[in-house]
Amino acid sequence: MVQKRQFGVNKYLNDYRVVSYQNEKGKTKRRVEYIGDWYVPQIGKKEQRRLNIWLWILSVIAMPCVVAALLLPYAAEGELYVVLPAAASLLPGWYLIRGCLSLPRAGLLMEKIQYEHGYLRIGRAATGVSVLVGIGAIGAIVFDILCLTHKADAQIGWFDLLFLGIMLFVIGGMIILMIKARSIPVTVEGNDKK
Repeated sequence: MVQKRQFGVNKYLNDYRVVSYQNEKGKTKRRVEYIGDWYVPQIGKKEQRRLNIWLWILSVIAMPCVVAALLLPYAAEGELYVVLPAAASLLPGWYLIRGCLSLPRAGLLMEKIQYEHGYLRIGRAATGVSVLVGIGAIGAIVFDILCLTHKADAQIGWFDLLFLGIMLFVIGGMIILMIKARSIPVTVEGNDKK
């Protein structure tokens, strides 16, 4: 029989079990025990700590940069094909920050949920941010080219160049983030408690 695919928190339900035990006073207590596979990073503690700091720095700098770029008075600020993708990049940006909050401390074994909500989420969210910001930047470039070729009184100024510069900076940061988050060699070890 084919198992139905589970989503959300139910996806991790089979990785835990409830265990009953007697405490020192003789009362029966229950606790949840992890029985799933352990994810072990194959890098040193120093390297993992440095990597986690880099991931934090890049993600914390990138999202305010996108917000600041959207607030600039650039020429294409009223065009939906520029503003909408750039503003929509804030949603994967939120998942990027949440992924950084889920990063484990260096040198620790990771449960499946920690690994997927940490390093995997960061890589996926960085991809989403870079694609959406890239679409917004391409839209701004197209708008600027159309303004310069079709309007005699086109006013493409420093704010337009600053907007594009910030967008390219964010895209570069997200590409570095994707590479760093996906470069962590991880081995999966079975759990003795199964």
